[in-house]
Amino acid sequence: MTATRALERSFPPVVGCGVVLASAAVWVSGRSAPLGLGVLVLVPLMILFTVAALRRPVLAVAAFAVLLPAGSIGLPLSTNAAQVLAVWAALVVLAARIGGRGRSLGRSPVLAASALLVVSALLSTLTSVAPRISLLQTMNYVAGLALAAAVVAATARRGDLLVSAMAVVVGGAVLCGSVLVDLPNLQARFDSTIVGNRPTGIFAQPNELGLCTAMMLCFSLAMAVVALRRGHRALVVLCGTASVLALTALVLSLSRGGWIGAFAGLVVLVALLRGARRPLLICFLTVGVVVLALLVAEPATSGSSVFVDRFATIFTGERSPFDERPAAWAGALRQMAHSPVLGSGPAAFPTAAAQGLAQFTDVRQVVHAHVLYLTVGAEQGVLGVAALVVAIGFGVREALRNRPAPTHFPRGPRATASPPAYPVEAGVSAAAAAALTAVVAEGVVDYPLRNPVLGAMTWLVIGLLAACARTRSAMPSGDDPKVAEMKRLTASATPGSPSRPQSDDQGGRNLRAVRPTTRAILAGLLAGLVVLGAGLIVIAEQPTRYAATSTVSLAPRSLPNVSADIVRLAATKYAVVAGSTANLELAARRSDMTTSELRDDLSVAVQQETANVDITVTGRNADQAASAANSIASAVATATDHDRLITGEVTAPADPDAADRKPSRPLLLTIAIVAAVLIAAWVTVGVRYAARRAAGED
Repeated sequence: MTATRALERSFPPVVGCGVVLASAAVWVSGRSAPLGLGVLVLVPLMILFTVAALRRPVLAVAAFAVLLPAGSIGLPLSTNAAQVLAVWAALVVLAARIGGRGRSLGRSPVLAASALLVVSALLSTLTSVAPRISLLQTMNYVAGLALAAAVVAATARRGDLLVSAMAVVVGGAVLCGSVLVDLPNLQARFDSTIVGNRPTGIFAQPNELGLCTAMMLCFSLAMAVVALRRGHRALVVLCGTASVLALTALVLSLSRGGWIGAFAGLVVLVALLRGARRPLLICFLTVGVVVLALLVAEPATSGSSVFVDRFATIFTGERSPFDERPAAWAGALRQMAHSPVLGSGPAAFPTAAAQGLAQFTDVRQVVHAHVLYLTVGAEQGVLGVAALVVAIGFGVREALRNRPAPTHFPRGPRATASPPAYPVEAGVSAAAAAALTAVVAEGVVDYPLRNPVLGAMTWLVIGLLAACARTRSAMPSGDDPKVAEMKRLTASATPGSPSRPQSDDQGGRNLRAVRPTTRAILAGLLAGLVVLGAGLIVIAEQPTRYAATSTVSLAPRSLPNVSADIVRLAATKYAVVAGSTANLELAARRSDMTTSELRDDLSVAVQQETANVDITVTGRNADQAASAANSIASAVATATDHDRLITGEVTAPADPDAADRKPSRPLLLTIAIVAAVLIAAWVTVGVRYAARRAAGED
């Protein structure tokens, strides 16, 4: 019995357990659920999955996909459940790989191109206008890239690809089904260009729900077709149910971007699943019937067709009078012009807009430019846009290469009753490519990827696409993979033709032990990642403080016998005056700070060989620090009015925009990277040396 047949028999109870776990995750992720309850439920599940995944790494990826509905739970240290689950899955797979499980990454153009995007974000973080926010976003990128690499390493067999894909379907079905728990009463205004009280599910806003449902509709439909062609009836029912839930939630979300993304993804799906147009046509007819039923039923119950009016705005181009998109686009272009190469920093769009890099003041609180490409350009500059284009290009290339070979089978008495099965890697690749197409298409009109669940889901699908390409390239054939697949299909379709039994796990099982050198490198990589992750968390948790300095210059009055030494001595005197209680209380009132806080954060110094007094105030807010420093400097200058020998003047008032940020996150980030590299090298050398000693080598 092949592994796939065994998977088909054992999958229904596994799916049932997955649905229960995912439902519990959704319940835990509710707003009323405390953090302790979430930890109480998730931690035991992660322990159980860790033990099982060390023997079969794909279970870590499947657990991540099933528990993804709980990804929006906020955790301490400025993290979230999706980020922690991604890092956990990557570390478990890496540990399993050290033990000889899974497979090597090989040459993966998709992962390499995605790594360029992460490197671009890291470089932009070094010059970000909001270092802490950018560092947190870069940590999300790094965790996502590690997750994608873990998917490639964990899917050593074709059956693993199927397990991962079905886990994505289960988790996505729960995400989409959360909308049906509470159906709100829609409130349309301005010809449905604004619709209030739209459903959001577990997401923060309806457009995030729209992208999730568009991705899951494309992915579930593709896997339903693949399961149908492979004869997995239980999986067909599962994927069909997930598709219906995704379609219903997509329509209810009233997200025009989601609708556009779903349409683009379905078009790509038809192009990639060659030979499966008949089942796809049946699926599309079913989709049309469901949509038509919703459109007909909605006016009958509410008296007006919000869905029809909302759908019509896609073609009429009507906008509400409160539409902020044009101003947000202009603000993104201004940020790109201000910092064209590296941008303002990942997730720093609103901070840069608040600092004056926005076209209009009424959009300075917008968190993104409503367009994927403009947002990446504003935050990561031309380098980020180039990396994004390269990643999309390599993704398209691999998706096209993963397509199944066109089949032409004999007709007449030698024809088979049913078409041959699809290769798993071709079907999962088409599903992943269609879901990513929905992301790219919706990115033309919106940018909902700030949500941690959507970001993690996108990286998970990228990993599946890369894993399919890795499986295709590992096929044991000297010919083109499509040619080899064509030979296999032709042999299986011709009755009486000699053919050797082929396992569905072809090109996947790797039972050879990991070489000592590879094991040492993986152990060093694991240690380096742990150190780097801990360093990034510590750096991100460091509170940002701003040091604003105001300078008072002292000079002698027009009197004889006032030497430079007397002026410098007077500067020391007025440095003490700057810290007097009266001046501190006055400055505290003007800057909305407490006197004790200001006393602790005040630093007064006299420049060497000069009579300049530097008054520095460090605070959590740049405006408050500058206001306090300027107030104290003005008080010192005023105090010299009664001095017959010395006069003072504020020559360099504090500027909040020029305040120094503390600590220097670029410096700390560099230190963390160097420390991670050194630890990784040390562990690699140590493990390799220990292996040689154990083998009796000198």
